[in-house]
Amino acid sequence: AFNYLNTRVTPTGGKCSKTYAGHENRRFCAFATFSSVNPLRQYVVSGSEDGKVYLYDLQRRLVKQTLAGHDDAVLAVDAHDSLELIASGGMTKDKTVRFWTTTNIPEDEIVSQVETEK
Repeated sequence: AFNYLNTRVTPTGGKCSKTYAGHENRRFCAFATFSSVNPLRQYVVSGSEDGKVYLYDLQRRLVKQTLAGHDDAVLAVDAHDSLELIASGGMTKDKTVRFWTTTNIPEDEIVSQVETEK
C-alpha cells in the first residue's frame, strides 16, 4: 500500500491541488521538494522507503525517473536552487548522502558552488 504525496494544502481547509503516487511511505515521513531550475525539467522530488529517489513530472504527476543507489529508506531530499542538482540522504543501513545531476555539470563546479554557499 502506497501513501500519497500531496502538494500545498492550506491550514484553513483548502483542498489538495495535485497528488503524486508511486513512492513507498509506510513507516516514516519521507520528505519532498521542488526542482524547477530548468523550465524543461520541473519535478517534485521525493524520498522513498524502497531506497530510491522519485522524480515526478510536476504537471503530469507521473514518475519521470527513479534514482537507485541507497541501501535503506531515503527520507531526506533537497534540490539546489540554481544548479540541476539533487541531494538525497539514506537511513541507518545506508548512512550516505548522494548527489544527483540531470546534466553534465563538472564535479569541480558542483563542489565550488556548494563550498561557496556554506
